Amino acid sequence: MIYGAGTVGITVLQVAKMQGARCIIADIDRQRLERALEFGADVVLNSREKSVPAEVAGEMDGLGPSVVIDGAGIPALLDEACRIAGPAGRIGLLGFSAAPCNVSQQEIVRKELSLVGSRLNRRFIPEVVRWLEAGNLKPQDMITQTFAAADAPQAFELVEKHPEQTLKVQLAFDA
Repeated sequence: MIYGAGTVGITVLQVAKMQGARCIIADIDRQRLERALEFGADVVLNSREKSVPAEVAGEMDGLGPSVVIDGAGIPALLDEACRIAGPAGRIGLLGFSAAPCNVSQQEIVRKELSLVGSRLNRRFIPEVVRWLEAGNLKPQDMITQTFAAADAPQAFELVEKHPEQTLKVQLAFDA
C-alpha cells in the first residue's frame, strides 16, 4: 500500500513492481492516479471518494497490507497506516511534514509493527544505477513538464503553486 502518487510514490511503485509486489496506491488527485496505473499500480484509490481502510481490509487474506509506504507526508496518514497494516507489518515513512502527528503506541505494539523512516541511502546507489541502465526504472516517463533553464522561476512556481499538475519537472540546459 502506497500513500501518494507523486514523485516519491511513483518511484516506490516502480521499485515494488520490480520486486513482484501487488501495489495499491492512494491519492486525492485523479490525474496522479491515472499515471500510477500507467506505471503498473494494481489498484488505485481516490481517498476523497473511498475509504482506504475499508478498501484494503481484505488484503493478505483479511489481515491488511504487509507493507505500507507513506510517500505523501501528511501527518494523519501515519495513524491510518498503523491501523491498516497487517500483523508484523512494515511502515515506511518517505514523505514528511513538520506538523505533529498522533501515533497509537498500542496499535504498533499490538500488531508488532516496524516503523522505518528513510530519506537517502547511499548503499543502494549501485543497485539503482543498474536498474536505470537496464531500463527497469523509467525516470524519463515521470517528466510531466520541461522548461528551458532560463525559465526556471516559472518551473518552480508551477511546482509550488500547482503540484497536482506535475510529477517531475525538468529544466533543459540545452535550449
